[in-house]
Amino acid sequence: MTVLYHYSDTARLPWIIQSGELRPGRNAIGGFPEPDFLWATSDPQGDRTASAHRGDYWRRGALWHVRFVLDAVDFARWADTRDSLPGWTADHVERLEAAKSASPAAWWYREASLPLSACRAVEVRSYAVNRWREALLGQPIGVDGGAGLSITIGTRAFASSREAGAGPGGGDIYAIL
Repeated sequence: MTVLYHYSDTARLPWIIQSGELRPGRNAIGGFPEPDFLWATSDPQGDRTASAHRGDYWRRGALWHVRFVLDAVDFARWADTRDSLPGWTADHVERLEAAKSASPAAWWYREASLPLSACRAVEVRSYAVNRWREALLGQPIGVDGGAGLSITIGTRAFASSREAGAGPGGGDIYAIL
């Protein structure tokens, strides 16, 4: 069975765990059809366009990368279906493929949310220990007077707040607490 990966980070993780599912994003930047898809890749190294922060928080260890390990049976291969998606023109496909950094042959997508129970594993890596390892996750808990969520991975806690729909194109904005 083909294994796929969906990438995120520990700022988003408590919100994902609280929701109980991986959800398609909201991103109207570039005039692409809405709603966006839940994207995955067959590339275990990921794609620089994935929702995972790579800046100072990552280098300082305040944020870790998260990788959800998934089954391809729950997704459609982008290359096989991209020309038949409702609302997607040849121009949309061409611009998307030119904007992303990975090979479109590795892209997979789904239109609906995916329950976390369908994930094979959740893995994490830090800047200091740059190798993937399975995460031992706690349950999200409210912090900062209920404005944020925290999640424990092993003995380490990560907390963030979220502004739903406040980002460019209607995406969410996450802030590390």
